[in-house]
Amino acid sequence: MKRESYNVYDFGATGVAVAAETLTLENFQYEWLFYQEGTQATIYRAKAGAEYDSIGIQKAIDCAHSNGGGTVLVPAGDYLIGPIKLKSSVRLQLEPGARLWGSPDIEDYALPAGDTIPPYTLSNGYNRASEGLDRDFRRLFSANNAHDLSIVGAGQISAQSPAFVIPWLNSQPNNLLTLYRPQDTFIFYQCENVQLQGIQIRDTPSWSIVFDTCVGVQVHAIKLDAFKIINSDGIDLVNSSKVTISDCHLNCTDDAICLKNTVPDATMGQIAVSNCVLRTLCNGFKIGTDSVGHFEDVTLNNLIIKIPDDEVGGDRGGININALDGGTIKNINISNVVMHNVYCPFYFYANARTGPQEALGLEKRPGKIQNVTLTNIIAEGTRYPCYIVGHPEQPITGIYISNINCTKQHDFYSEPPASPVPEVPDVYPTPFIFGTRDTGDQLPAHGLYLRAVEDATIRDFKVTSLDYDCRNVFFQESCDQIETSGLKARCALDLVLSQ
Repeated sequence: MKRESYNVYDFGATGVAVAAETLTLENFQYEWLFYQEGTQATIYRAKAGAEYDSIGIQKAIDCAHSNGGGTVLVPAGDYLIGPIKLKSSVRLQLEPGARLWGSPDIEDYALPAGDTIPPYTLSNGYNRASEGLDRDFRRLFSANNAHDLSIVGAGQISAQSPAFVIPWLNSQPNNLLTLYRPQDTFIFYQCENVQLQGIQIRDTPSWSIVFDTCVGVQVHAIKLDAFKIINSDGIDLVNSSKVTISDCHLNCTDDAICLKNTVPDATMGQIAVSNCVLRTLCNGFKIGTDSVGHFEDVTLNNLIIKIPDDEVGGDRGGININALDGGTIKNINISNVVMHNVYCPFYFYANARTGPQEALGLEKRPGKIQNVTLTNIIAEGTRYPCYIVGHPEQPITGIYISNINCTKQHDFYSEPPASPVPEVPDVYPTPFIFGTRDTGDQLPAHGLYLRAVEDATIRDFKVTSLDYDCRNVFFQESCDQIETSGLKARCALDLVLSQ
């Protein structure tokens, strides 16, 4: 009879993690990110003389896999782990009270002699870019060419980013690239039928969850709370299709959910995101900027996107769609989104930037954005106008926008910008791409700006400003077949004075 479950206790993983030290954040300012002075973090290590629990957990996974699959049970307890390889037909189940602590020692992520890292299509390389850091690291959890695998349960996984981040911040760095840290906490590469459900993930030092060239992904009811450091994305979908993300709470510093495609002429799609709460300093949901390949059939429904109330930096975007590298983005449906403190509720941008296409030996061409529907959006505390800007040779087409309600809280113009809106093909897209964070957006509209757009319908777009802004709520140039109705602008001061 086939064995169905494998308890990690039987393989030597008995829970050897103990609270070993407390780190205190003394230097609380780093570039445009600010933290509270005195922030503390408890770091877990293995008991003296004990081997890591990941050795036993890996043995249990290997045994289940070799016997045709099964469930690997992790009972309640504190486990110290190094990198773990997930395998086909194995379900890793974290029981309530199970807490897995990633090693706080960077050398534990080094590649063993003779081992190699799979050729990931797109890998977070921030901690390899500066002198002396050019090396590969194993991920805390990885799967390569596996199928029918899952991590489920009510347990917690912590990658212990404060062990890397706090000492770095205390050294008063002036360059992000000097942060010596592990890479993606979870990476699934060329996998099929992957499930993450119910688990809690904390303190990821870089990208949190990456699905690279996967088919058939379900992410349901997970909670992510990443330590506030740049590049701690929530979920990155790279060249992956047939994905559902539902009922998740993601709290991260960088993009909460991001789609990327770096394979020329390959298409990723059939992606549905619903019923999620996204808290971030960057974009709630983004397609691109890596967009050599194509994206299609993506739907978002019932989302809350929240930016923290304190004055910290970041791009602070709501919905961001970028086709910059020759790929096509089409058939995108976004509805029922509530946003708080976003700088810009949505911005769609198509261009032909220098770099990715040339690096791949491709003929340079602008990206395409086609058939995007955006309905029922409430955005409070905005700063910059929304914009939809295509390439002069490749306009954005087929846009339908309705029932948008924005409350603008910052950056009011007493006179319109003197300069025309510039072409910025090689500038990384942000809510203030045509101006700067300090000078403002420099756009001729305070609600919605369109350029190089064809066949668009905008209905019931309302902006309430907390102060006077001389610009019109809507402005278009180099556009064709634009239908508008129900565009409204009002000033909250007038409402107060009229009472």
